[in-house]
Amino acid sequence: EVLDLLENLRLMSQASHSQARAVVELLQDRDPHVRFTIADAWVKMHQSGDAQVADIEHLARQSCSERVRLAAEDALEQMACAEALQVEALRALLLHDGDAAIRWAAQRALARARALG
Repeated sequence: EVLDLLENLRLMSQASHSQARAVVELLQDRDPHVRFTIADAWVKMHQSGDAQVADIEHLARQSCSERVRLAAEDALEQMACAEALQVEALRALLLHDGDAAIRWAAQRALARARALG
C-alpha cells in the first residue's frame, strides 16, 4: 500500500508539471482564441486540483510512514512550483498581450486564484 501511495504521489507531481508546461505553452499560443480560452478556463483547472492538494496535505500530516510524508511534502512543493509557472504566464498575458479580452481573462483568473488562495 505504501509503494502504491508513493507511486501515485510521483505520478501526480509529474502530471502537475506536464499540465503546467502545456498551460504555459498554450498561454503563449499565436492564436488569440486559444490564449483567451486557456486564461478563462485556468481557474476551473486550479479548483479541480484543490481536492488533490487537500488529500496530499492530509497524507503529509497523517501518514504513519515517513517515506509517504516526505513524498507528500515533495509532491506539494512540486505542485506549488507548477502553479507558480502558470501564474507567471498569466501575469505575462495581463501585462503584454495586445488583445484586451485576453488581458481581461488573465486578470480575472489571477484575481480569482488570489481569492481562492
